Amino acid sequence: MLLETARQRRISVSNLVRNILEDAFGLGEPDTVTEPITPPAVEVPSLEHVIAWNSVILGRDAECSRCARPVSAGSRAFIGMSEDPTAERAWLCLECGEDL
Repeated sequence: MLLETARQRRISVSNLVRNILEDAFGLGEPDTVTEPITPPAVEVPSLEHVIAWNSVILGRDAECSRCARPVSAGSRAFIGMSEDPTAERAWLCLECGEDL
């Protein structure tokens, strides 16, 4: 699970563990940001056409339809199954897929 999470975030496992420990014990550098950071608006396509989700290993790079995070070829993801042939293909990263 650590390895998959590190791959998704594109960092080494040791950096992921370090980040987790810093967050858990407040060991990190204090934030000096005085204004809240607002993430850019991401237009999320409707996923209402999806009738089922199937776990897959990607054969090519994709982008999560919910969070727009890149998902690399060779990693696990979910593909939306739809009866609508005109609907855009829907992908979910593992984190968004956990919310199903």
